[in-house]
Amino acid sequence: MFILTHKIIQFHRKEALDDFKQVHKQSSLKEAETVLHAFYDKYDSKYSSMIKNLQKIEEDLLVFYQYPKQIRPSIYSTNMIESINNMIKRKTKPKSEFPTEESLDNFLGVQAIGYNDRNANRTHKGFGQVTDTLESYFD
Repeated sequence: MFILTHKIIQFHRKEALDDFKQVHKQSSLKEAETVLHAFYDKYDSKYSSMIKNLQKIEEDLLVFYQYPKQIRPSIYSTNMIESINNMIKRKTKPKSEFPTEESLDNFLGVQAIGYNDRNANRTHKGFGQVTDTLESYFD
């Protein structure tokens, strides 16, 4: 019985994730809201707690639609965060422990500064095309 239930949950999870990914694929905020609200309607009976949580953060969830289309994938992606986390994990692995919390803070600070220095001149995908537009947002 558990295996059958687990497979059903896994099926619903994959289906729900595939449906949710459609929100990011829309070309406008209005279309995204329509898809998101259809997602709410479809899954509210099965996952009411999740739907309530999503509704609370809907404005933040869709904020990337305020930016040019070229950079939206970079905004909602976690690739850059995962990259720095992997780098920190790789650098701290050889060290078994740090003598104090301050030494760990210093080590992480040095790693973050180094990461920023190595990537300072790098233009993330799409940002080069919309530099003027972005600068006007923050003037």
